[in-house]
Amino acid sequence: MDEDKEKMIERRAAIRHADRREAHVLFIASLVADEVRRPPHKLMGYTRDVSESGLSLIVSSPRESDFERCNVDCMLRIKLSLPQGVAEMDCRVVRRDWIERGDRAKGYFVGVNIVHIEAEDRVRFAQYLSMVG
Repeated sequence: MDEDKEKMIERRAAIRHADRREAHVLFIASLVADEVRRPPHKLMGYTRDVSESGLSLIVSSPRESDFERCNVDCMLRIKLSLPQGVAEMDCRVVRRDWIERGDRAKGYFVGVNIVHIEAEDRVRFAQYLSMVG
């Protein structure tokens, strides 16, 4: 067995479903009064896979400044476009990386854990997971 594969540990507790959905990612960087008055910085992307506890997203922006906003442990507000409607959730970034280091035009990957989702959105999201699972 390859030594690198032996070191890899599966950390996901929930079953992931491969599915591509549009995701509107809004950043929650801080609650400083001046920043609250400005419109949030938006990134567009899509899901690579989804689970009841997290998402992996592909963000289409090649800009270094957008990549830097997605630091591990930062909070993102994600609006996920589902067949049943939009589900909004607050998520913590657990991983990020360029899709291809030599070609940043392809964007980057962001892995997030869901920290908070309102009851109504959780029902919509659960219905969606039952459809793709």
